[in-house]
Amino acid sequence: MRTRRLVLIAAVIPVVFSAVRRVDASDPALDADLVGYGGTSSGGWACGPSARVRYAGAAANALIAERRSASGHVEGIFGMVGAAADHEAVTLFRNTCEYPGACPDDSIPTRFLYGMHARIGYAEPTFAIQGGVTRFQAWNAPISTEPSFGWFPEIELRIGNLDGPTASPVSEPPPPR
Repeated sequence: MRTRRLVLIAAVIPVVFSAVRRVDASDPALDADLVGYGGTSSGGWACGPSARVRYAGAAANALIAERRSASGHVEGIFGMVGAAADHEAVTLFRNTCEYPGACPDDSIPTRFLYGMHARIGYAEPTFAIQGGVTRFQAWNAPISTEPSFGWFPEIELRIGNLDGPTASPVSEPPPPR
């Protein structure tokens, strides 16, 4: 546990120092974000044990673009990369499994889960296209003992006035007068 925590801290410190640099408002080509989060969630599997999960993590995201429009949208060629690490600790309260092997053991190991994404694209005021890939770590089945990596491709095509006003969804009622 102590070694894992030290590795996470050692990995996050360079990200923090590389993200902390002065960027003037006249430097429209770079946007970097770093966020930390944590909390507790309780619940359970549909046909399994009740549990509490404590989690904490950190994520970083960087966007580099040729230029930005007055509204803040990227224009020209752009690229984006990001990564996250998440620590989770599961505590089982009650095991209600109906048959052996359907639920995890009473001690689910504490894990770090990782994810990352990369995108490239091109945008203009009336047209944008981007593509990329996301790779993430997750559990394949309720009885998995090790998380595994998965991935999925991403593609986005936008056409229209990207800087203009956006229409509200049909299901949303108009504001009161």
